[in-house]
Amino acid sequence: MNLLFYYRELFAEASKEYEPGWEEDRGFKDGFRWRKKGGRHNTEVFQIEEWHHECPVLRFAYLLPSTYSETTLCEEVDRYKSNYELKMHATPACVVLSAALPVEKLQESMMGFVNRARSELLDILDFTIMKQ
Repeated sequence: MNLLFYYRELFAEASKEYEPGWEEDRGFKDGFRWRKKGGRHNTEVFQIEEWHHECPVLRFAYLLPSTYSETTLCEEVDRYKSNYELKMHATPACVVLSAALPVEKLQESMMGFVNRARSELLDILDFTIMKQ
């Protein structure tokens, strides 16, 4: 079993036990992806990606309404100090705010990563304001 499948199994078991409601997106081609509806924002996404046979990367993201492109979100992402790689990008349908970490740097459980990444992204969103 390669690392990508190993981490897929870890997340599937942990999410089933501790945070039900994640639905796997079987159409995702660059690894594995799950989505979860609800909460303060429309959709949460968790991905395990592998690029060019490198170490797998864990990514937690919020898919936010497109109105977030009219806020200070980009500036807040740039200012925020994190051990994760933080990114924000806008599409016509939504704004994606994500935190990523290669598994070789993982120092917590899978759900620990999800909860810490979720917490950091919510911190950023709390400081985001609408532009005038």
